[in-house]
Amino acid sequence: MIWEWDKVQTLLFAVLCICFIVYLLMGLSIYKRENQLRSNLIFFYLCIASSLWAIGYALMLISPNIEIANGWRNLSALGWCFFNGIWFAFAVSVDDTNVKHNRHKLQVVFVALSAFFFASNLLFEPAQVVGVLPIGFVDNLYPLTPIGTVFNIYDTSIILISLVIIFIKMRRSHKNRVKKQLKIILITSLITVCLGLLTDNVLPPLGLIVYPYGVVTLLIGIAGIWYAINKYKMMSISFELVSEYLFDGVSEPIFILGEDFLVKNCNKTVMQLTGCTDYELEHQSLDGIIDFRDFRFETIMETGKVINLEVDLLRKNREPLACELTATVVFDEYQDILGILILLHDVSERNKIAAIQKKNTLELEDSNAKLTIEIKERQLAEEQIRHLIYYDALTELFNRKKMLEDLEKLLDDKNEKFAILFIDLDYFKSANDRYGHEAGDYILKMVALRLRNIIHSTDTINRIGGDEFIIIHRNLKDSGDAVKTAQAVIAALEPSFNYKENQIKIGASIGISLFPEDGTDADMLINKADFAMYEVKRKGGNDFLVYLSHELY
Repeated sequence: MIWEWDKVQTLLFAVLCICFIVYLLMGLSIYKRENQLRSNLIFFYLCIASSLWAIGYALMLISPNIEIANGWRNLSALGWCFFNGIWFAFAVSVDDTNVKHNRHKLQVVFVALSAFFFASNLLFEPAQVVGVLPIGFVDNLYPLTPIGTVFNIYDTSIILISLVIIFIKMRRSHKNRVKKQLKIILITSLITVCLGLLTDNVLPPLGLIVYPYGVVTLLIGIAGIWYAINKYKMMSISFELVSEYLFDGVSEPIFILGEDFLVKNCNKTVMQLTGCTDYELEHQSLDGIIDFRDFRFETIMETGKVINLEVDLLRKNREPLACELTATVVFDEYQDILGILILLHDVSERNKIAAIQKKNTLELEDSNAKLTIEIKERQLAEEQIRHLIYYDALTELFNRKKMLEDLEKLLDDKNEKFAILFIDLDYFKSANDRYGHEAGDYILKMVALRLRNIIHSTDTINRIGGDEFIIIHRNLKDSGDAVKTAQAVIAALEPSFNYKENQIKIGASIGISLFPEDGTDADMLINKADFAMYEVKRKGGNDFLVYLSHELY
């Protein structure tokens, strides 16, 4: 029987160690992805607290005596005492895209309470808080103490309040992305809370001493949050981060507005022209900065865009500057509004030239030349914005958004047969890890160049992320045309890539789906091509598979 308990102890120790590693890896992956956003940073802290909780329980379980076990218990207490305050902070910030320096007023209160409860753990003798079960030392006596009872009430209250906050935010949000995210978080958290409270908070006061599995069941909730962040790019879209890409490429005055028509960000050109600081402009209503004359700018929410509208940009001293305004409502793939992009073009000089032309026809040629330059500059600025929306910055191929729009047009036509070739590069990750990100970027650029050289003029190549590409093969006569293209892709990628005197070999796993045989909507065709590609990966890669037949050529 003792041997059986040893097996249980070993199994439980392994489970706790796995939880420690998984919590740590999930936290680090989100921190590495984007640590400038407060919500992502809080999730990282949440994972750190969970990992301390798990490793403390694991080492306590196998401790040789109760004194050492209590030391490891104090380490775990550092995790579970601070977990609740961090969890509340996360619940408050789940739909917040502000950067990490913003803080909730209650944060200091919860840090103080967490520190108090942690300090209370240090005052007990080991025998008062460390229980002994056949499987080893466990932390199941603290809830039976008076201060432990207070902590249980505090713990349960904070968890339930946080869940209510998440539920209210989910119900009130009009963003599809946020609703999907919060639904996943709420369901997985509820499962974790029910299981965790049962073993850690409910059964011990009732006299039923069991192992506190809350740190294990917590994996469900943490994994749910991690999945929501990665699946729906949770909290990764902020006005500050979106602005960085636009402001670097365009020198014209640019405003980014929220749905409330308040300024969320602007570039340096706006501050130079108005004489205002970014602090003075941020969160100001646009009609206090721009005189729209007789135009009602709110109608952009109905039309989706405004082109070449003449307005007056008001300087700090209220002096007007004549400009032409172009505005676009920007949506994401969930049809949620990301913001309103405002591009201004200074036409004050053009207006002065027009007045001079009426008086002096001799200056007409010079005035027309200046006007032409201004028009070209505006067209170039608008083309730069369009390029940012539809092209991949690294490879200059079409991106996922452009691919989905092209697919919808083909599907609406219904008369043209086409194929989707889902391409995933083999051995790319190992090459990227071995030779560095610069080598990885070089390989992706060269792959794009080789693919351009083999497709037909009617076909399109899209980079949809990482090392994944999709070719849309149009005017398809039969599946044999798609097979020939797949063979050409594999042959094109067969030669090594020469990078700094290193010969780097990669391959390609290709999945093919056909319209209309494999589906009549974009998601179905992409998913089936993706499925076929993973079948090729499973069989060793560097080949292709047509989903319709499931047979390798």
